Amino acid sequence: MKDKSYIPALTGVRAVAAWLVFFHHYNKGDFPYSVFRLFNEFHIGVSLFFVLSGFLICFRYYDNIELSRPWFGRYIKNRIARIYPMYFLLTVATFAYAWYAKDNSIYNGFQHPGALLMLNLTFLRGFFDDLKFTGIAQGWSLTVEECFYLLAPFFFMLIRKKKESIFYLPLLILLCGIVLVAIFSHINFYGFYGNYRFMFLYTFTGRCVEFFAGIALALVVMKNKTLKSRLPLFTIAGIIAIGICLSVLAAIPLTADIKFGLH
Repeated sequence: MKDKSYIPALTGVRAVAAWLVFFHHYNKGDFPYSVFRLFNEFHIGVSLFFVLSGFLICFRYYDNIELSRPWFGRYIKNRIARIYPMYFLLTVATFAYAWYAKDNSIYNGFQHPGALLMLNLTFLRGFFDDLKFTGIAQGWSLTVEECFYLLAPFFFMLIRKKKESIFYLPLLILLCGIVLVAIFSHINFYGFYGNYRFMFLYTFTGRCVEFFAGIALALVVMKNKTLKSRLPLFTIAGIIAIGICLSVLAAIPLTADIKFGLH
């Protein structure tokens, strides 16, 4: 029996997001400049993934949360089972290859490969600007995802008690990130919350708004069952809005410091 929270159309949205990210990484400097700039901003696929995560986790768990050890254990196990086994195998294989081939590029200058492997396997590398692209570079986003998975049940409990929390929580989380940068930007510790660009683009404290946008959408859909009949209109509007955002980002001139419009 298929999970009642399964929505086939969102599999298509996930595929679109994956293709956006693929072409972003496939992008080459010898493409026509307009194509290069457009592909350069296809990193927005990551934002789509984060919004989808917020939507799906809320849609599936919002009404059946039990902050008990058995429930939370099952929840975390399910979240880990979807991501971690493949990530673990690929990360270990990547470090094994680097050791065998004496390829130090994945270490980004870090002098302790064993410690770096553990930081990658525990997702902790995603909290350090200097280490975020070590190992499997794209894995930085999993640190953001896992932070959301860990905290989502508590968010839902707070929102259920007070609906306004859906607005206050992301503001509070953003404030925490800003305070962390204000403190640690003066401490040279592998870029741990070392600057605001890193905080806003690569950590959960900076990307939390995207997850909460997904949560808000899920709450609207769960409350308004008739919304389904109007979805094509929202889909078209969403595609147009994404196109406008891409166009604006791609129109921003690049410099040595601004490598993406998002910067």
